[in-house]
Amino acid sequence: KNYLFTASTEHGYRKFIDDNKRWYLVPQAQLQFAYLTGADYRTSNDIDVKLGHAKSLIGRAGVDIVRLLDESGDNRLYVKGNIMHEFLGKRSFSASDRTGDYHTSWNTRGTWYAVGVGYNAHVSEKTNVFIDAEKEFGHGRTGSYNLRLALSWQFK
Repeated sequence: KNYLFTASTEHGYRKFIDDNKRWYLVPQAQLQFAYLTGADYRTSNDIDVKLGHAKSLIGRAGVDIVRLLDESGDNRLYVKGNIMHEFLGKRSFSASDRTGDYHTSWNTRGTWYAVGVGYNAHVSEKTNVFIDAEKEFGHGRTGSYNLRLALSWQFK
């Protein structure tokens, strides 16, 4: 059994860049900490496993460039760019049985980047739709894509 603890703080603000207030920038910074407890156990075929605890501290700095598509500001299109850095990221794994021992550890410290596009739509009084596509690269993330689609409905 493992336990995960996380804490995060993020700050950003809106800065309009045109007189009609249809375009704005959102510079942002975030710091996220996570701790995953380790585990020691024995498998059904008598392998002793030790998984070390993991700590992660990720910093993120980025900017969104947003275009309001209507006067109300309910529909928005944006592009975004972020730089992330893992400051801690280290993990270890050991396994042993009657034939021998195996030990490995890995370090995930490093810097990577993300660029993306998205759209937010207010489709009714209580309903919003959100789509976001993102490509990560750097620090071993050559084929990493993220696509998120969400529908939110407010209970009132």
